[in-house]
Formats: sequence, C-alpha cells, structure tokens
Amino acid sequence: MTAPAPVVLVPRGGEWGDQVADRLTAQGMRPWLVPIIRTEILGGEDLDPARRDLAAGAFDWVALTSAAAVAALPATVRAQIAAVGPATARALRTAGYAVEMVPPGPDYSAEAMLHSWHPTGTVLLLRSDLAAPTLADGLRAGGATVTDVVAYRTRPAPLSTEDAAGLRDGRADVALVTSGSVARALVAARLAPTTQVACLGPRTAEVARKAGLRVDLVADRQQVEVLVDAVGDLVGASAAAQPHPHRSTDPGED
Repeated sequence: MTAPAPVVLVPRGGEWGDQVADRLTAQGMRPWLVPIIRTEILGGEDLDPARRDLAAGAFDWVALTSAAAVAALPATVRAQIAAVGPATARALRTAGYAVEMVPPGPDYSAEAMLHSWHPTGTVLLLRSDLAAPTLADGLRAGGATVTDVVAYRTRPAPLSTEDAAGLRDGRADVALVTSGSVARALVAARLAPTTQVACLGPRTAEVARKAGLRVDLVADRQQVEVLVDAVGDLVGASAAAQPHPHRSTDPGED
C-alpha cells in the first residue's frame, strides 16, 4: 500500500503561497496553506512624511526588503527602486513601479544587497518593525545617507477553529518557517511536536530555536525553492513528480 503524501504547512497565502504550494505538489507533497501571519502598514509621523518626500523626489533611491513593503509606497515614486529579490521586484512591477536594482542571487537578503549595490546620495529604507539594521548600517558605512523607516509590522493572523486544531494535532508532517515572525506565530499556535520544522536560512533557524521550536532542517541558501527541495529530501517525497517552472519566491525580511 502506497504511503500518503506528506503534508507540508505553507505559512503565507496570496501569490507567494500559491507558488510554493505548486512547487510542493509538483514534488509529490501535499501543501496545507495556513496564513499564520498578517502584515499591517503603519502610517504616522515617520512613514507619512517619507511617502510625501518620496513622491516629491527628495530621495535618490528607495529600498524594499520584502514584497510586504510595496503597499507602503505612494502612487508616484520619484526615485530609483532597489528590491531584495525577484519576488519583491515582481510585486513592485505588478503594482506599476519600475525596478532598477535586484541582487544577482542565488541568495536574496540584506547582505546580498550590500554585496552588489553601492548607492550614493539619499536612500529611503522601508522595513519591518522586526528587521535587523543590517542594510541601513551597511549603506551608511558605504557613504549613503539613509532614512530608515518602519513601514509595516507583522502579527499573528487569526486562525479558523479547524486550522488551529490541525496545527496542535500534528496535521502537518513539516512546517515551512520562512521568517522569525512565522516561528513565533507557530509557537503561539502550539504547533505539534510531531511536526518537523524546516527553516529558511540560519537567521530564521536561530529565532525559531529561541522561540522554542525544534529545528529539523535549515536551507543552505535563502531561497524558498531550495527549502522546498530540501524538504522533499527530508520526507522522501516521490521522485516521479511532475516538472514545475522555476519562479523565485524570496521571502524578504519579517
């Protein structure tokens, strides 16, 4: 009798979640989409003036380290735009913005941006409330004048009764943990100890361990494609899977 395909928790919805689910399905796994976190755009005394200045042409560059920050941009951006990776760049272009800089990969992170991007002049950084100061500090060290603005925050999303019970009862064989926010939300949801935890990179793994999760797998590159492939090896998913298109799904920061 053939064993059932392993169930893999996908912690975000939308286009990103659909792409990851397609890749899991193509590799013989069963995706379970549960948006475990939600994003809130912040207004107020920091973001609102920055948006006005960006529309007025007061910055040479604006940098985004997650697709979540796209919603914080004004309708008109009079600056060059730098994106942390292809998925963030795609979200920007879909929203109607031109993108001038994307790191060449294969890793898509603040560190990768610093290796390949050396702007001068003024830079607006729109980031999460949980993001490390890596990019802002690195750009300043390179001579740029950086305005560092918290544009959005991530919070645990409300769960349906069925999803909450499934997390506690171990419905998922593996949970994809793509950020520290996802790790903390899974702990708050009381993820079953039988569910294996697969983390996107060592920084996320470190946060997950500190939050109280047992980490079973860490992707060796900051790419969701790499993480999914490693999960397939971990659970022994079928090698007779259907081919799938390669689409980058960089998660960005929290």
